[in-house]
Amino acid sequence: MQRFPTRSGTRGCAARRRLRRGLVRTLAAACLLLGAGSLLGLHAQTQRGHVSRIAIDASINPAVGDFIRENVQAAADAGALALIVQLDTPGGLL
Repeated sequence: MQRFPTRSGTRGCAARRRLRRGLVRTLAAACLLLGAGSLLGLHAQTQRGHVSRIAIDASINPAVGDFIRENVQAAADAGALALIVQLDTPGGLL
């Protein structure tokens, strides 16, 4: 039976946990930001609101976290009712 090499040490695991927590916090903040806007009645404008969408189809890494943060802010600044994050990734540093 062939055995595959395993990683030793916990430094990689801790880094993945920090990245996962950061990404989850970013997505949670995005939901709260956009949800708070709709709860405050910001969507009750005379024009129909819009929903922004971003697609991520590469492996997850710190640059993707920055990309998500920037787009959350851009969607909030543009008055989007929601931001859809479409994920089609093999995973990565999560």
